[in-house]
Amino acid sequence: MSTSDEFKTPVIVVKGAACSTCLNISPKLNRCKACKRAFYCSAECQRKDWKNRHRKLCPVLSVINAVTITTSHRTWIEYRDQIKSEKSPIAMLRVLYPQRSHNDERIVGYQPHCVECHRNTFELKEDEKLTICDDCKLVHHCTACNTSVAMHEAECPKLKEVFVAEAFAIQHYLETGETTVQMPTQKPRQIYIPLSTAESWYDYFTKISDKTMVTGLLSHDLKPLAGNKEMASALRASTERSSIMLTIIAALEAIFRERLATVTSLNLHLIGADSVELEALMLFEEILHLLPALKILDCSFVGLDLPKPIGTEEKLILDCCNDCARAGRTRSIYLFKGAYHDFIETDRYSNPDLAIALQTGHAESEKEAWTPTIKYLTNEADHGTLFTTWNEKEMRDEVQVLQTLGAKFLIEGQKNKWRGMRPMLEMMEEKENDIYYAQYYWYVIAGKSS
Repeated sequence: MSTSDEFKTPVIVVKGAACSTCLNISPKLNRCKACKRAFYCSAECQRKDWKNRHRKLCPVLSVINAVTITTSHRTWIEYRDQIKSEKSPIAMLRVLYPQRSHNDERIVGYQPHCVECHRNTFELKEDEKLTICDDCKLVHHCTACNTSVAMHEAECPKLKEVFVAEAFAIQHYLETGETTVQMPTQKPRQIYIPLSTAESWYDYFTKISDKTMVTGLLSHDLKPLAGNKEMASALRASTERSSIMLTIIAALEAIFRERLATVTSLNLHLIGADSVELEALMLFEEILHLLPALKILDCSFVGLDLPKPIGTEEKLILDCCNDCARAGRTRSIYLFKGAYHDFIETDRYSNPDLAIALQTGHAESEKEAWTPTIKYLTNEADHGTLFTTWNEKEMRDEVQVLQTLGAKFLIEGQKNKWRGMRPMLEMMEEKENDIYYAQYYWYVIAGKSS
């Protein structure tokens, strides 16, 4: 149902640690002499990329480089504000290259720059150059800034975890063609085991799911013990998508409490849904697998960025695994392209057991468009709503908005135990080289009758 499940260009490719074409990680890569933003391990890879994509993108990037060049030293905040401004490289790319992809924007947003003076390659003097960190492959320092190497030492180990995760993602993609790793339970559970009894993802995999083979081989934060690095990377990668399902179940446990063990039907509304939720669609059967009494799972995906339903405006019945089918379980999805406050006025609306708003950023971007929906969820909705955010600041901003509207919280804003365990590099946050995780923070507000 989704056409946007493309492999995201790894940050280490943008930073110049891996080839832009074959994704080969190499200490020696040649840079495109024109735009200075693409890296290649061979002339063959450069020719291939030029033919397939770069010949259209390169001239645009070269124009952007010439217009946005700033040779003076600047702080991270000054650099970030320039990248995020109305005249930023990303804004120019959107105007000059309408057929751009999300990956093209990553090339600009994650561009290599000195961690101290925040100049990039085309802003350095002729006798200066950027050098990439040998360990994390994510941070650069220029030859004019002598203290930047020491400044980076403290953050390097954490950033190296990002490199390890990206290197595994590249290997997995090249070997399988799959953009994500998915490790749901293979068979439905016969007995309901509350997620609240698990202290970590390790507990989930070994005590609730069916990955007992990892017992004793990984730590509770899914790091390898005595080897097993690939196993650890695979499980950590799988949590990026699975965190959606487990966070939803954790919210349902907070609402239904012990009654969840006997619930036979669930109606879930995903608000602000887009390609991320659609790409995780098949994993929603994990909810059926972990709640043995559940027979019917109906999901409505509501969002402005959803594709229009093809051929029908009715709900679509999705396949279940053989075990669920034999047990008479069903699951369905309905797509509504639009805002949630418009969806509630349609004949297709029915009161959900839980509404879910994943990493919407409703307090930061398009606040006016979100306001009617947020007011409805706070003051009129007769159901609970789960929210997740990318980081703590985003969570605090959203909680403040909801508190102002008088929201009652079932779960206060906090770090989510079921956040994804794959570390990713923030692009443009207040702290340089900050790390984030999928569904990093969460909170749940109650409905008006709760």
